Amino acid sequence: MNTNSYPYFGSASGSRAMKLERVKIAFQFLLMTVCSLIIGFLISGALSDGFYEKSVLGVSSHFETLFINCSEPYDYISCIALYSVYDIICIAVVFFVSFAAFNYVATDFVLIYNGTRFGLAVSFLSAFIDSQRYSYGIGIIRYIVFIFFKTAILILLFGYSYRAAILSGELRRMGANGRIVINPKTLLYFLLYTFANIGSVLLLNGLYCWLIYILK
Repeated sequence: MNTNSYPYFGSASGSRAMKLERVKIAFQFLLMTVCSLIIGFLISGALSDGFYEKSVLGVSSHFETLFINCSEPYDYISCIALYSVYDIICIAVVFFVSFAAFNYVATDFVLIYNGTRFGLAVSFLSAFIDSQRYSYGIGIIRYIVFIFFKTAILILLFGYSYRAAILSGELRRMGANGRIVINPKTLLYFLLYTFANIGSVLLLNGLYCWLIYILK
């Protein structure tokens, strides 16, 4: 698929071509996400009981130590920013690759990473809902909170990736001299859209951290 090939822009055939291209993008990204979710569940199912037992400390640390050393507003903001760093990096990667010809492939890898991480975490933590099997239980409420906010982040990253793929075709136009020309209006919109998504990630993760903190 080529994000810069929208022939006869403005014509009926060009409009159909753009709609078809968008459907292809959505299908490709959705396929990558669903497949990676399944991979995450399969990886979790292949883990041994010994691995789960060794992970008790890590799981309990995540659910019990959020905001534990925070006293000033800066401490809370830093904790949320640190917790959000991988999601922000994913957005940044998608942003920068949108200016490259291989943006679809790179975005696929970002979606695969996030889908696998989500599927693995959801399946993995289901073993810690109660403490009957292992020595620590997170409880059903905190597990639901985890799934809700991680799903919201996954949907946000999927939506951002799709929108970035659409905008990449408008960002880079071929000039009369054969050189790539960046559309400044589209670039400004893309920057604002990117910052809005980063802000949404911070807000969602902030709410998640706060809920986990008060539910412990």
